[in-house]
Amino acid sequence: MTAETTLREVNAYSIQALEALIADIDALRASARGATLEQDYPTAQVMGQALSSIAGVRMQLETRRVALENVRRGWDGEEPLSAAGTFTPTLPVSPA
Repeated sequence: MTAETTLREVNAYSIQALEALIADIDALRASARGATLEQDYPTAQVMGQALSSIAGVRMQLETRRVALENVRRGWDGEEPLSAAGTFTPTLPVSPA
C-alpha cells in the first residue's frame, strides 16, 4: 500500500485477506476432524478444544468480513448483507 491507496482498495485488500484466512481455517478444521477418529481419547479431547477455539476465531473473522463487505455495499448503494451467523460481542450490563 502507498499513500495513494484509497479506502476502497484497503477495504478490498482486507476482505481478500479475511476470505483467505477463513478458507485456510476451513481446510484445517476439515483435516483435523478427519483425523480425530485415529487418536486416543486425551488427544482427541485436546483437538476438540482447539477446533472449538478455531471455530470461534472463524466466526469473528466472518463477522469482520461481513462488516467490511457492508461498508463497500454502502458505498455502492447496495443492500447490506445479513449478519445472521456472525458474532457480535456484548459487554455485560450492570443493573442501574
